[in-house]
Amino acid sequence: MNSTEIVAWWGAVIATTVLTWDVVKWLRSGARLRMKVKPNSHYHDSEVVPLKNAPDGACGRVKESIHIELANVGALPTTIMNISARRAIPGGWVGNDSSAFTVHWGKELPYMISPGDIWSCRGDQEKLFKLPGTAPLEIIVMVSHLKKPMIEKIVTTPVKTGE
Repeated sequence: MNSTEIVAWWGAVIATTVLTWDVVKWLRSGARLRMKVKPNSHYHDSEVVPLKNAPDGACGRVKESIHIELANVGALPTTIMNISARRAIPGGWVGNDSSAFTVHWGKELPYMISPGDIWSCRGDQEKLFKLPGTAPLEIIVMVSHLKKPMIEKIVTTPVKTGE
């Protein structure tokens, strides 16, 4: 192998690497959302639920919520169209629509989320966990840039305090 062939091979390897990297960048150039779901969350403005037969004299507890947070970690904006919750039952699904959730900071749905932006809401944990069925509760988010919804399963059970 002479020096011309070595240089030709070297150029071919570099060109292939650059092309591969450009394809990866192109595939990742759109909107990308990261979803976090945190059950058993508390908020300062949550409803206070009276305790029944509290031995320590406590008069109430703050109602638990399921906190849902979406962060756009991609390069392009996208639109959050809808959020809902469901649980599998024999023969289908049972669930709640977006009215079961309270959005934060006045960012009502549909909401265009820009790169680096965060959108969040909360769902009434007691109401959502009371959906019939034994399957894990699923939080479903519909966004404009994906054909299928984003689905996050909650496999934990709610914390029972003082009841």
